[in-house]
Amino acid sequence: MLFDTLGKGTGAVKIKGGMALGKIIALLKTYGIPVMGHVGLTPRSVHTLGGYKVQGRTNENFSQILKDAQALDRAGACAIVVEADVEALGRSITETLVCPTIGTGASPACDGQVLVVDDLLGMTKTVRQGYELFDAIADCPTGNARSFFTKQFQARPITLCAWVT
Repeated sequence: MLFDTLGKGTGAVKIKGGMALGKIIALLKTYGIPVMGHVGLTPRSVHTLGGYKVQGRTNENFSQILKDAQALDRAGACAIVVEADVEALGRSITETLVCPTIGTGASPACDGQVLVVDDLLGMTKTVRQGYELFDAIADCPTGNARSFFTKQFQARPITLCAWVT
């Protein structure tokens, strides 16, 4: 299954966790399978971490996450996602690793950034709130249905766009 997926264009396998996964990463690497690590808040471990909370606030937790990231880097991870960590931890991880880091709620010092669509839409409290985009999107079907049934369509041209990369 894994090899079938990789043969169909998947760029890497992502493994969430720390030092204990180093041997798995090294083994997969010997088969030519690129592996991306993931440290900090790992959503599958959220219950053992005490909920959706920023990680790295205590010296012990900070040190453990940094060691986990370094172990994944030494094992040959092609990149490491750093999620929901205090800014200093995201910066420390990025400064000490060879592989690139991808921050998601970690630090602007990470080599790259990810913004999850749920966060962008304001469905979570992980990013600074500024727009009520989620409310506008949630109201869209209701508003459109209301316009349809009351026959109060707005007389404006429809613009279709495509974003090509």
